[in-house]
Parts: sequence; C-alpha cells; structure tokens
Amino acid sequence: DDPLLPLTGTQRLLAGGAAGAIAQTVTYPLTVVRRRMQVGVGGGGYHGVAHALRSIYAAEGVANGLFKGLSLALLKGPLQSAIGFSVNDYAKKRLAR
Repeated sequence: DDPLLPLTGTQRLLAGGAAGAIAQTVTYPLTVVRRRMQVGVGGGGYHGVAHALRSIYAAEGVANGLFKGLSLALLKGPLQSAIGFSVNDYAKKRLAR
C-alpha cells in the first residue's frame, strides 16, 4: 500500500504523454510568437514577446492565432515525451545496478 510504488511501463508512457501534452499546450503561444518573429510575419513590427502576444490575440484571437497548429504539435510532442521519460527511467534503473 505504499503510494510511491514504482510505475509500470504503461504508466510511465501515460505520465510522459500527459506531461508532454500539458507542456506543449501551455508553451505553444510562445512557439507561435518565436516562429513568427523568426520569419518576420507581421511586417517585423513586433517589439518583443508581450507585444507579439497582444498583437496576435487582437488580430486573430486565441484558436486561430495563439494556438494555430496546436493539433499537429499534439500528435508529436506527447509521444516524444512519453518515449523520452520511459527510456530515461529505464536507463537510470539499468545504470544504477
């Protein structure tokens, strides 16, 4: 009944996937801003991250602006995190022996 029992492989994959999905969703607006500032979208008229976030929100809204393309990112990010977390845990256990 120890609440800190080791996780099974499936539980590690699910935890890693959930962590990846949450992280991807929370940070995605910053990814949109970074990408647009690199490409120069908006005429290069952004005066920093906060200004870019406000401008994109005002012009395009939340779903079509700040989170545009998130669905595709959610296909890759959680899977990558799930595999990464699981491999890291497995490697740590093997190397500790």
